[in-house]
Order: sequence, then structure tokens, then C-alpha cells
Amino acid sequence: MSLVAEYLAQVQIECRRPHRETSKLLSAEIEKHVLMKRGSYIFFLLSLFVLLSLFGVSQTSRVKQLLHYHWGLASAAEIHKLRFAGTPKGKEVFFEGDGVRIAGTIFSVSKKNAPGIIFLHGSSVQGRKLAFCLLLSKELAERGFHVLSMDMRGFGESEDPHLIDEVDSWQSKGDVSKAIDFLIKNATVDTSALFIVGHSAGANQAIIAGIYDHRLKKIVAIGPSRRVKERILSDQAKNREYFIERFARDRKLTALPSWETYRQISINAMLDTYIPYFQTEDHKPLFLIDGSLEGPEDLEFLRNIYQELIPPKKYFTIEGSNHYSNTKALGPLIFYHKQVFDELVDKIASWLKESLPDIG
Repeated sequence: MSLVAEYLAQVQIECRRPHRETSKLLSAEIEKHVLMKRGSYIFFLLSLFVLLSLFGVSQTSRVKQLLHYHWGLASAAEIHKLRFAGTPKGKEVFFEGDGVRIAGTIFSVSKKNAPGIIFLHGSSVQGRKLAFCLLLSKELAERGFHVLSMDMRGFGESEDPHLIDEVDSWQSKGDVSKAIDFLIKNATVDTSALFIVGHSAGANQAIIAGIYDHRLKKIVAIGPSRRVKERILSDQAKNREYFIERFARDRKLTALPSWETYRQISINAMLDTYIPYFQTEDHKPLFLIDGSLEGPEDLEFLRNIYQELIPPKKYFTIEGSNHYSNTKALGPLIFYHKQVFDELVDKIASWLKESLPDIG
């Protein structure tokens, strides 16, 4: 019996539920897709124990909901759809942004004059090191792009702006321009093929930066922040305080911004603000992406926004995908739904390459 099989058998005893089929599927996936060094094996096993502990009580409705929420799985029997990877490693860098020090990670390709991507994360304490961001950056690099994933100002390892109650202090477009300069200087990038990709709140910032910097040729917005008027700006907004507190928490600020500051930041970033630009004849190409497991009101909102825009534009819903494309880190491993994630990466890569036949 292999070490993996022995461990799975022990976990079954610990969980007191002999889910033989689940263990069989997991063992097959582990043997097929993972080669672990013994020095890091313990971390893998700890992560697996957490996962199997969930599966051990998978008959409860709460855990079924978690399986569906994190990975889009109907039950533990669909575990074969998952893959896992170690934490992707790139080159950790720091550079001067627009008045603040910005942290980033470069995922490079060996090919000279490869296209480049600036990637912006969503609102998360983890910033660019969120599992979804790390995996997407790595996968895009494997498809031929230099990727500079940066912590936006105030997030992760990047500095806070000096005046947190100034609206302009939270604009990322200047930092993105500095990131482009840095990527061009530190990688063999095709300067005629520079793009920006953003996720969640980072997608809104990607739209702003994409409009602002002439060097960025296309904009990809994955699950952008939606329904800002309803959720924050309206007098009937029920969760306004939550969003203000989250703004400070995700950036580890010691004080909350004023309501007027946060209100204007929200107006500056919301999709509605940029509809007129994308109704002009010479606007930059925009690709809007969402997941079918996101809230129905959010899906409808993004579809309606898309209908108001004129070409060049593209909209796609990843079937079976949640807001994070079914990725979840457990310890040092990232578990993800391969079919869902591959479709996301392929859609982005193929759209960016449409006007670049030479890079394949």
C-alpha cells in the first residue's frame, strides 16, 4: 500500500465514516497529478486531512453547500473534477508607484518579445497572493505572457497612501503606469502587446487604468464590482457600513475613511461611470467575464451593462464558475476545478491573442 493510500485509510478511521469511493477517487488523483518531495509532504497531508474531514461529513447540507460554493461540486463524488497545485512561485519585486512603494510578482516566459499583462487582484487582505490570483498569473504565463501581478496600493505588501481620506490617494492608474514601465525594463516584452486583467474590485481599477494608459491595448474584467448604487450609494443601502469597514480591513488601515471619501471612491470606480467611454467609436476592446454561480442579480447587471456598450466588446459567462473560478487554498496547496479554470484561462488568452497571430 502506498503512503498516500495508508494516509487515506487512517483519515477514514479518524473521520469514522468509511467513504471508500471518495478515498479511491482522491488517491487516484493524487497518484496521477502530484509528485511531492518528502520534505513538504507533511503540509500536503495536513491540507488533505482538512479536505477529507469535510468529505467525511458530506451528507450534511452545510458541507454540501461549502463544496458547491468553493468548487462548484454537487457532492464529494465529483472530487475527480478537482486538481491541486503548490503555491505558484514567481519573481518577487518592488518598484516605485505613483508616490507609494508597490509590491509585485513577475511570472516570466523565455520567449523574447512576448506580450505582457498587468494583473490586478480584488479586495482581499491577501492581495496578489490570493490563490485565484497566483494560479491565474501562472497559467497565463504558461500560455505565453509575461505577467506582472501587483498589490494595489494599501493591499498586501504595497504601501498605504499617505492621506487615506483623500479620494485621489486611492487611484491605482498611476501605479499601473509605473508597473508597465517596470515590466518593460525587467522583461523582454512586446510593447505593442500590453494588456491589463483585473478581478473583482481590481477589474474596475483595470478598466480605469486601461482607459488612462495608451500603452494598454485590451482590458479584461473578471467579475467586476457591480450594483454599487444599490449596495452602497442608495439611501436604502443596507450594507453600506459593511463595505466601508471592509475597505479598511482588507487594507489593514487603522482608521475608516469618511463616508464622503468612500462615496466618491465608489462613484469613481463603478462600471456605470465608464459606459459613455465604451459607447465611443475608438474605445479600447473590453472583455467582461462572470461565472454562472454568481448571484443572479449580479449576472443580470453585467449583461445589461454589456448591452449598452458598442464593439469592440466581448462577454462570456463561465458555466459552473463562482466568483473565484472555483479555487480554494488549503494550507500550501491550491485546490481548483480544472475544467472551469482552464476555460477561464483559455478564454482570456485566446481573446488577447486574436490580434497577435505571431505568438500562437
